[in-house]
Amino acid sequence: MAPSFLKKSKIIRLLYDFCGEDLTSRKASIMFLKEQLKDNRLFMQFLAVLVEFETNSEGGRSLVDDMVYYANQYLFSGSVELRTLALKIYSHVAKVNFVLVLKNLYPSLKKLSQTRWWENVCQVIGITVTLIERITTTKDYVNLIKHPGNLAKCYNPENERLSNQMKEEVEELARTVYECALFPNEFVKEVALCQLVPVLAEHKLLARAFVELFLQEPADRRLEILNGSSTGKGE
Repeated sequence: MAPSFLKKSKIIRLLYDFCGEDLTSRKASIMFLKEQLKDNRLFMQFLAVLVEFETNSEGGRSLVDDMVYYANQYLFSGSVELRTLALKIYSHVAKVNFVLVLKNLYPSLKKLSQTRWWENVCQVIGITVTLIERITTTKDYVNLIKHPGNLAKCYNPENERLSNQMKEEVEELARTVYECALFPNEFVKEVALCQLVPVLAEHKLLARAFVELFLQEPADRRLEILNGSSTGKGE
């Protein structure tokens, strides 16, 4: 992260500390800032910093809904910076409330997979992999799909509907990751190789993407990847 952004982050956090601690005061503060700044770029920079604080604070998730609302407005902005900030908000929220992110992003996955700016492509890979990890580790997914056991012996229409829905979501997310992973950029390739490792077993498209990228690497680089030296292993 650039030093200038780190400095802005500290200032934004400091200013926000002067707001009231209750939810109503914080909502009012965000609205006031939007009105006074009259600059979408600065406002989104503010939210991109605050979202991490709010998702980690007690009662903060109600404000996260508001932040996702603003992120949606700039998800396909003509400004690369606004798109990047919107996806930055999503990347934080996906870790603590994947259902909210899935609900908002799922209808736009195909369009997101077609983004042409490498940094946004990396962000989309990170967000979709996080969603896959969250879905496939839920109790419903484990019990209905991974280890159905006795549930498979008795027909339940609701379980079948839920199972099909989760399979469809993972399929679409995996397709998005696959299409983004093959973006012609070396940095995207490195990010994809790193991000794919934890979810290789969750869908054939994820394994296929990893193999295709892996085979593009020279022999010595493949050994590095297998040894985990640059795929994020142990982080």
